Amino acid sequence: MFTVEVDHKPLVTLLNSRNLAGMPARVLRFHLCLMKYSPTVTYFPESKRHVGDYLSRTNGALSTVSEEQFIDEVKYFNKVFIPKHSCVNRIRDAQNDDPILRNVIEFCQHGWPAYKSENQSLTSYFDHRGHLTVDKEVLFYDGRLVIPGGLQLEMLNLVHEGHQGIARCRARARRDI
Repeated sequence: MFTVEVDHKPLVTLLNSRNLAGMPARVLRFHLCLMKYSPTVTYFPESKRHVGDYLSRTNGALSTVSEEQFIDEVKYFNKVFIPKHSCVNRIRDAQNDDPILRNVIEFCQHGWPAYKSENQSLTSYFDHRGHLTVDKEVLFYDGRLVIPGGLQLEMLNLVHEGHQGIARCRARARRDI
């Protein structure tokens, strides 16, 4: 379950409604697609938004931002939006304590060897090296946290918290870890 913030007040009533019979066909199809995610739609006025939605206001011209500026922007947004939660700190510490993940982080930061390592535990990471990134000394796989072996059971218990069923637990795990 998640919250969708919209700046168009009539959408709140329309998308939070459970009365499907009274909806126009086009809105009904959209509503049915959203139902599997169980969103809660709330109104958030545009005047209170601090960051404008660039893509909805752009004139369609592509930006000519240099690579250095782009990297700086990505680092800024990661600094602002990566959760400052104690769980992330624990995962970072556990990743640094794990000798295999410490090697993977080192390879991500300083470059991978030209050939697969003879160490079998690093071979699977070598095969997926294009998906691995490091930010603030935390290892990510396609934007999701890489959970060290010592914390996997604990994270599994967190995912199962609330008994939301198999499909929602899997979706929560895919989204967060």
